[in-house]
Amino acid sequence: MEGYEMDYSEYLHDISVRDLLDLVLEDEEARSAVEFADFTAAVVESDSTFRSLIARGPLIRPNDSRWWRRSLPPYGGNEFVNDVEERLHVSLTRTV
Repeated sequence: MEGYEMDYSEYLHDISVRDLLDLVLEDEEARSAVEFADFTAAVVESDSTFRSLIARGPLIRPNDSRWWRRSLPPYGGNEFVNDVEERLHVSLTRTV
């Protein structure tokens, strides 16, 4: 079992990419591109994997409209686990 190794700020930075993907998915001009179907399929596949992971983790923002920001992964490396515990008072499993 592997887990996120960086701190919570880095995690938020990394998942902010999904915010950008959402903007592209909603963009009318992007939707008209030939590659859009392949792009969408790749996002759906990635989302499925990530969604199943965070579904097992703690809910931290239940009212966020972006599902990828509502929960955390259930486990991580020491730095991530320690930072989440300190900042959010949420316990995660250490992957050590």
